[in-house]
Amino acid sequence: MNLHNIVRPLITKVVPDLPIILNIFNGNIVDVNGAITTSYTTINGIKAQVQLENNQKLQHKHYFNATKIYKKFYLPSSSLTGLNRNISTGGDYIILQGLYYKIVEVNENYQVGWVGLIGCESDNNIEGS
Repeated sequence: MNLHNIVRPLITKVVPDLPIILNIFNGNIVDVNGAITTSYTTINGIKAQVQLENNQKLQHKHYFNATKIYKKFYLPSSSLTGLNRNISTGGDYIILQGLYYKIVEVNENYQVGWVGLIGCESDNNIEGS
């Protein structure tokens, strides 16, 4: 049972969905000179519920940078992994209103068609950083 689908119409009355662009990491390509180019699949037309991440929670997560802005995204997907060195993924990212958010944690993924994740805001494109 997908509880998110049941409560989503009520949630969007308070926190409306926003259009985002999702970039899913495909891999790195190394050219003959050794330069690395990161490859992404871009998906347009996705809407996500966006909320600020609770500052109290951030204090307990050692990999969070206190000078960055973190947001929670709830969106329809079940295949996002974010940055995960163990499975060699360079990380997915989201573009929201011209700002880039590197996915640093997928904290809710129940494999029923939606995920809750945390993105760290950056002022430039994630590629090459």
